[in-house]
Amino acid sequence: MDNSPISSGRLDRAPAPTQEVRPAPRLPLDRTDQRTTEGSVRALPEAALVALDEELFSLEQHIPYRLLQNPIWLKAEWAWKALLVQHLFTSHSAVSNTHLEQQRTLPSVDEENIPVEDGAIMSGEAVAASQSEQVNHFERAVQALWGILSDASESSSTTKEVSLQMQTDPPLLPFASVGNEVFAQAHSAADRRRIEHWTLQDRLTAAVMDNAYERRGAGLFFLPGQDKPPYRAVKWEAERRTRIGHAGKLVHRIQIDLEVNGSPVTCLITAQRPQMFVHFTSDNLSIHQYLADGRQALQKPLAQHGWELAGWSVSTHEEVF
Repeated sequence: MDNSPISSGRLDRAPAPTQEVRPAPRLPLDRTDQRTTEGSVRALPEAALVALDEELFSLEQHIPYRLLQNPIWLKAEWAWKALLVQHLFTSHSAVSNTHLEQQRTLPSVDEENIPVEDGAIMSGEAVAASQSEQVNHFERAVQALWGILSDASESSSTTKEVSLQMQTDPPLLPFASVGNEVFAQAHSAADRRRIEHWTLQDRLTAAVMDNAYERRGAGLFFLPGQDKPPYRAVKWEAERRTRIGHAGKLVHRIQIDLEVNGSPVTCLITAQRPQMFVHFTSDNLSIHQYLADGRQALQKPLAQHGWELAGWSVSTHEEVF
């Protein structure tokens, strides 16, 4: 809970909330200087930029339905698409400016004495064709992005458990820390595909942050009591929300969801320094006793980091609602 950008209540006052991003992607139009000078040349005329912007905006009605169904993936689609369009636009500008600089290295001569061959100067039709090709390039790139996001958003398997030849200490391994060295430790090819797919999902969604007060993440939890490989691990998903509490202090609410032996388990943590409250929800009564005994094990290590475990409880879903 001490991960950036929020420091688990170590700030006396909360920073100003960031402005939410609304899904209305538009291309940047440089209107700081409408004049075309030798030191400032626009890659495309503003009219072409407007046409390109409108063409991309019209693509919104073709967003895959799979992405529209899930607000998390819809937000990821908006953010990655805006980044992609910005990158393509910047790349095109750089290429155009490089070509122009190469032309400027030629010696300066009297233009009236230069014989101009037919077709040396692009006609209006050629310029329009070039601009149309640029629009098609942007459209193909956005559609390719949609394909990647649609494939990643699809659930790779109904099971949320994998086996590996290694385990970590502590047993929580976030996908943000997973790479080729972990993929290589998968017990089977199917386990590796699941881990790679889950990691890709986390990369595409957790990297999108439009509100510093809300974060999402996922990873693997290695089940306790395993002495030799293969080690079983289950996928967990977490969401952290931070709000301003009494006297301007930050209150963190973290929800972690996972499955243990096929039974859903939810861990809800509410924290405002120096106090922390932990509540578990599960319909598997055999897990209740194990969780109830965990309070004593956590009190000392939490105290070493300045936290007081003020509450610890376990219930079923019916008891909560």
